[in-house]
Amino acid sequence: MLLPGISCGFALLAFPFFLIGLKKSGLGNPPPEAVVAVPFLVPLALSGILGVALAKFDALDSVGEIPIYIAIRPMSNGGFVMAKIVMALATSALTWLLTVLAVCFWLALLVPGTLFSKAGSATAYGPMAFVIGCMPLLLLLVIMTWKNLLSGIGAGLTGRPWLVTVYTLCKSVLLGGFFVVFTVANFLPNFKESLLHWLPAVLVLWLAAKIAVSTGAFAWGLRRNAITPGAVGWIIGGWSLCGGFVAGYAALICHAVNKSDLWISSALAGFLILPLADLAIAPLALAWNQHR
Repeated sequence: MLLPGISCGFALLAFPFFLIGLKKSGLGNPPPEAVVAVPFLVPLALSGILGVALAKFDALDSVGEIPIYIAIRPMSNGGFVMAKIVMALATSALTWLLTVLAVCFWLALLVPGTLFSKAGSATAYGPMAFVIGCMPLLLLLVIMTWKNLLSGIGAGLTGRPWLVTVYTLCKSVLLGGFFVVFTVANFLPNFKESLLHWLPAVLVLWLAAKIAVSTGAFAWGLRRNAITPGAVGWIIGGWSLCGGFVAGYAALICHAVNKSDLWISSALAGFLILPLADLAIAPLALAWNQHR
């Protein structure tokens, strides 16, 4: 409950001071999307920080060893991982439900007219249609938060702090590399053109490698009875469903900004950022933890 509590607490306690500060600054009423960006960034950023903590058996315990009551549980490793997945999804949904309600409450109270100020331009059918139209974006935010919470679950369930550190460093280096590449591309047109040309092929190879690693981990887990075929089906089905939704949303955005040529890369990136290899490795990591 740490993520919903902090996110909702920020929206309830800090967001009104932000709105009051904007009103007193004399800058006028900023766009609603700019206003809500502040409290909406908190769950996304915080879920990335708390991701590794989800793999812990006790949030207050720094040791990653399996407690006795969990080690003798009448539940398979795959079932335990599925419980973690469902808990992460429920936490993400609850976080965004509370955050959105808190933000809407303060917008309606402190900035009258801002909440539905763009309803007329977004749809001709009134505020309710505007709210329904925002549901896909809310679902996308839930998926992204869920993804952040599950990131690193494979390393975390091993119970080995050094492995979690290595994973965190590798992830930081990878994100830093992306930032450097796209920053350089903005200043070098020729490099940007080459990057856009080869990007789909690179993403396809990366996605193929991810699927290959996941397939190998699932096969190994099935041979060791670390996971059941049903759990494998649920994980693959959930990943495919969420990836398809992200790909469809990417197509909508690319069409809206007249960048249809970027849709393939955006769709592939959507499948890549969603956890599959982490979830495939997680039951094996838990089995490794049991035999430490």
